[in-house]
Amino acid sequence: MAPQHPTNPYSFAHEVQPDGSVTFECSRDPAVNAWLQLPPHHPVVLQTQSFWTAVGASSALQGWEATKWTALTWIDWELGDASGGHAATGIYSRDGAAQNLGYSLDLFNEDGALVVAIRGKGVVFRTRNFEKWRESSKGEARKASVSDDFAYAAPEALGLTENERVLVAPYEPGSGHIKALVTAQNGLAPS
Repeated sequence: MAPQHPTNPYSFAHEVQPDGSVTFECSRDPAVNAWLQLPPHHPVVLQTQSFWTAVGASSALQGWEATKWTALTWIDWELGDASGGHAATGIYSRDGAAQNLGYSLDLFNEDGALVVAIRGKGVVFRTRNFEKWRESSKGEARKASVSDDFAYAAPEALGLTENERVLVAPYEPGSGHIKALVTAQNGLAPS
């Protein structure tokens, strides 16, 4: 078994498979990962799972370099069955066809049902100054993200709890996707 990331609180028991994918187990302990108190399909849960499983799989694949940093630049997901609770196991695969770092992640509940399938892409850069690296793209994003012009879905339509924030527009049948906009006003406050 390859060495584990020393501070990974979520994914563990990573095993590299003959095809290069990595299987692992997932913590379901909200005392260690407070975000596990949220529903299994909550965006914070999905993003956090994406991060920690990538850290664990990269460690198992011995993909860490002291002078290399990565940043997630794109993510999407397809929801599966949330009725069986949070993920218990998963499979992480690198996307060799992606020009940037690409990966896919399938997370399964205790009964083996797919909870979520996540895909992501990222970039590698050799300087730690990520903010300077993405300065021009952030300026363009600021121009494009005017929350006054964005119509958010009703919290009731999304089944949100009292403390959850709306981040998405209403679903448009037949579109195949939902638009989202996270701003400083509706973004998640630090805990």
